[in-house]
Amino acid sequence: MPERATTRFVIVSRFEPQKQLEHAIRVFALVLKEEPEAMLDIYGDGSTRGIIEAEITKLGLEKSVTLHGFNPRARETLWTATGFLMTSKFEGYPLASLEAMSHGCPVISYDIKYGPREQITHGVDGFLVKRGAHQDMADHVVELIRNPELVAKMGAAGFAKALQHDSTAFLEDWRTVLDGVVAAKGRRTTLDSVTLTVTRLVVSRLPSFPRDRVIGRRPRTQAPSATWRDRGKVKFAARLEVDGHSAGATLDSAVLTLEAVDSSIQPIHVIPMQVRRDGATFELTATVDLTSAFRGMAEATRSLRLRLAWENSSWQTTLSPPTR
Repeated sequence: MPERATTRFVIVSRFEPQKQLEHAIRVFALVLKEEPEAMLDIYGDGSTRGIIEAEITKLGLEKSVTLHGFNPRARETLWTATGFLMTSKFEGYPLASLEAMSHGCPVISYDIKYGPREQITHGVDGFLVKRGAHQDMADHVVELIRNPELVAKMGAAGFAKALQHDSTAFLEDWRTVLDGVVAAKGRRTTLDSVTLTVTRLVVSRLPSFPRDRVIGRRPRTQAPSATWRDRGKVKFAARLEVDGHSAGATLDSAVLTLEAVDSSIQPIHVIPMQVRRDGATFELTATVDLTSAFRGMAEATRSLRLRLAWENSSWQTTLSPPTR
């Protein structure tokens, strides 16, 4: 492989809101406080170019960050770059990161849906940081600048990882999937309708006023809220009626899960739930400790999700906080 420049990082991307390239500019401003000689080359174009240019000017990075526009040979720069940055809000399954790894270039990416976590092993062939964690990403950039041996080690690991996603592996994966579909033909299912009746959804929490802190007082019900808070416990009970059919599968293979979800990040916390089936009716009960369930999740984007998976069919809904 060509010798790498230990201060040069690369981004190859569309200039669109999804990509949040202004985040990368802010990250690099933090990097330059530690490593003033570092350089960032950005290849691509799009609707947010003006925003990116304004951010570069605002932070005084004109000598350190270069916008090269569209270049069909931009991938060749990955052979000599120290690292590749990805600051997207979300991805379907990013090819740019795989391309960087196939050129032996370590990737530093936000841990977002979907793809980076499946491609990158943190600390082995790249780094994953929490979305919006500018300082964490900057710290990893500085780490690569100061440790060329780590860059070489990660680059080699990334190159090996990328081979798992080449055309041969891609076709083999598709063959496995299609073989599985054919084998499961007799167990295909169809959900005609799913009816959920919530019989209990109450949030109990400790009293919040001193006058309420009397021995023997019972916890009071939470006041109406637009979002799930992170204090107290949820008492949940419901009845789920399933109408569906299959040639070879029964509802014995149906799986019901209750999950704490944050739509802005990858982790999902599965919540223990008791399930009892009587024919096509499922009785569900659970007690949810909100502090534990929503740990690390932003209040504005968290939710409780109930999901039914029956062979190839699925259904899901979200539970809203109680209004009384």
